[in-house]
Amino acid sequence: PITTKGWNNFVRRGHRIDELGQEVLDEQGLPIDEDFARFPFYWRRDHYSMSTKEFVFKLGELSAEERADYKKLLEFVEGLPPYLLSDPGGEPLFGVDGRRLSCTKVIATKELIACDTPEKLTAFWSTMTSASAALRKARAAKNKREASSAATT
Repeated sequence: PITTKGWNNFVRRGHRIDELGQEVLDEQGLPIDEDFARFPFYWRRDHYSMSTKEFVFKLGELSAEERADYKKLLEFVEGLPPYLLSDPGGEPLFGVDGRRLSCTKVIATKELIACDTPEKLTAFWSTMTSASAALRKARAAKNKREASSAATT
């Protein structure tokens, strides 16, 4: 993350705790602050050996704070705009039932994390291009490269 607000989405600040559950104090008797990852930044081999019981929980097993965080995550995901499909000409595609076709899309998380205001977030969602537009750009670039290499030979 490139902003403090973005960083706080991944890391929380707290006091260092020892094995007995007590705050660790510095030389002046003040609690030592640390950054704690909200989720692991790096996967290690031992992550894959963990049973699903280690990271899958029933809602009733979560603390009040964890349930509140889970609710925020659900609200965020439910608020994501649908990825609507279009034909190569940019016209919307519809299913046999007449509803607009949509599909799952990978989100550019690095750019999303950098959005530290509602305005930037709105701009981010509005600039995400459709797969067909991305394919058209890629094809055009490829055709341009091929045309320029054919012209030079």
